[in-house]
Amino acid sequence: MITVNTLHMGNGTSQVVRDQRVTREFSVAIESLGFKLLEAGRAYRRYFEERGRDLALDLTQCRALLTLADNEGITQQRLAELIALDAAALGRILDRLEARGWAARHPWPGDRRARSLGVTREGKALLPLVRKIVQESQLAALAGLSAQETQLLAGVLDGVLKNLKA
Repeated sequence: MITVNTLHMGNGTSQVVRDQRVTREFSVAIESLGFKLLEAGRAYRRYFEERGRDLALDLTQCRALLTLADNEGITQQRLAELIALDAAALGRILDRLEARGWAARHPWPGDRRARSLGVTREGKALLPLVRKIVQESQLAALAGLSAQETQLLAGVLDGVLKNLKA
């Protein structure tokens, strides 16, 4: 059994201390948690890409396009930060989006090396379909979960990501 004690420090903060006694079931669940996260991500990607096959866009390309649509005029470096992707990989994604006529790079004022990014008219026409596939994929992934469970999951995953980025 796990016991959790909260210690209230004199400076207004609290610290959680966990008892070292952990059940075998909890230990096994913790050991497999990373694999479950990886498997869930892969399953979501497969589901998404199956629905978006006609678009010839993968999940990462769709994420880049949607994020760019919400942040017109940003630099490639900033877009890479927003979608947590290295600049070289994003460069290849932008090359594909540009080749299809869905995104464009423009000179950045005052810096010959930097480029301002934007979504083309053809790319903007594609956005409703991309958003529909995202919504369908999310609904399928979260089917059977209550709104409260969905909010809890989102918060927990935000915490996991924050921890891993630190």
